[in-house]
Amino acid sequence: MVLRTSLNLYAVVWANGDMIANMAQVNGVLVGISVTILMGSAIANWRSQRATRQQQQAWHWWHNQQQQQQHIQAEIVRDGLLQEAFALRRHLEKNDHSNDENAPYLEQFNQFYRSLENLSNELSPPFVDDSLPLALQFLLKHHGQQETSLDIEPDTDWSSDGSDSNRTLISVVAELLPLLLQATQTPLTVQLRRSGNLNNLQLTRNILDQQTTLSLSNSTELQYLKEIFHSLMSGTLDISQDNVELICELSWPAIVG
Repeated sequence: MVLRTSLNLYAVVWANGDMIANMAQVNGVLVGISVTILMGSAIANWRSQRATRQQQQAWHWWHNQQQQQQHIQAEIVRDGLLQEAFALRRHLEKNDHSNDENAPYLEQFNQFYRSLENLSNELSPPFVDDSLPLALQFLLKHHGQQETSLDIEPDTDWSSDGSDSNRTLISVVAELLPLLLQATQTPLTVQLRRSGNLNNLQLTRNILDQQTTLSLSNSTELQYLKEIFHSLMSGTLDISQDNVELICELSWPAIVG
């Protein structure tokens, strides 16, 4: 009886030990699967981030190439066609000022000259290679903001940021201005600042209700501009409201020489 009990106990212990061993093997397999999943997820995430960076770099390169081509075309218009048209216009004005029959043709030619000038400005805004404040001021006037003054931080060298950065910023602001101008008809206040290694452009207008800010903030166009500005300039574009003021703020890294 004792022998049988001992054998039964041994069998139970042996069976439990075998079960424990099997459970340990299962746990080991589960741990291995979990590690594999985590490693796979980490690798996939790394590849995704790498692909995103490569896409941003490719998009940035493509954008710069397009801007360079537009700039070249604008310079051809300014230095070639506009100069020749200006000389021809002066010739017509000098020789035909007393001939009333030619007056309509001269006016048509003046319209053609202005169209060429506007075309060159659309392709590449003036001053963008030399001065960001002057390029912004020209852009504001081009959008009917002749009375808007640009408040610039004194003793700041804005030429160090480079023409590529200036062109990208001007392109984004050119798309942003119509959205701001259609939201309200009040005057626009513009400030350009640099704080440490961060540039800041703030555009402010008075508004009558908060719904205007919400509509603008949720617009598809603004969401696209935010993504583009972040991808091309590593910057942020935010819309907020302070009492009766609609504030649009663009911030991007400064290139300090």
